[in-house]
Amino acid sequence: MKKKSLVSYISKTLSVFGIIVFSSSGLNAWMISVLNPSATDSSNNVLGREEFAAFENYMTDTGAVLVAGSLSSHAIEDSDAVIVNLHSGGGSTYTVNELAVLGTLLNGNVRVLVFGELSSYWDASNKQLADLVGGTNHYSNQGFSCQDDQTVNPDIYPLITEGVHSIYFGTPGKISPKEGNGLSLSSDDGITLWGLNNNFLLFMDVDLMSGSIDGGIDNDQLTRNIANWLSGVDIAPTPEPSTYAMVLGVSLVGTVLLRRRRCQVLN
Repeated sequence: MKKKSLVSYISKTLSVFGIIVFSSSGLNAWMISVLNPSATDSSNNVLGREEFAAFENYMTDTGAVLVAGSLSSHAIEDSDAVIVNLHSGGGSTYTVNELAVLGTLLNGNVRVLVFGELSSYWDASNKQLADLVGGTNHYSNQGFSCQDDQTVNPDIYPLITEGVHSIYFGTPGKISPKEGNGLSLSSDDGITLWGLNNNFLLFMDVDLMSGSIDGGIDNDQLTRNIANWLSGVDIAPTPEPSTYAMVLGVSLVGTVLLRRRRCQVLN
């Protein structure tokens, strides 16, 4: 049950007992932080860019709120999910602080989407990501070429792959699972999932998510699935203290009314 529906349900329940609930703010919205590395290409910023409108809308349609932030200063408790914008590449790398934050996210349970790309331009930052998760980075400057068309088993990780059979990239990168570490979601490792909690998603082609490439029968479905995964639509919200108080109030009022009714019947 989503947060808004939970509030609605409790309010309706209370109204059965003649109690009207007023709320000025409601429960907190699901927060997704869109984080920039210190070296970021602004044209690949998920937040507010026309190219990412569909992806962004899929998230906000669930009630999620997207906020911009800095990767180096992000604290894991600051948001419910995280998107890390594509590194600007050009041989530059993630800073020590940024890698520390990524490591904390990898070892936590907050859902994270991190972008990579294929080109010698991104080899250095891709290698850092591969080292971080314990996978194998395939270097474009060694003559490597990743498949543009990749198949997906819709049952491999349904939260992300349900309804997805075939996707089309625009020259994706490749970071492969190694020694049982990591889960490949596409046939040539363009999409991989990492972390003990399967919470760290590496997506090695920003063009697919931005909708700037044609082809791929299930590209849009995959984009929608990832948006829903980041938005936690499958996660039942944890009620806030005020919600517990409301539920307790329902229980107490119900008990009082039931006792009164019994007394009237007995009399």
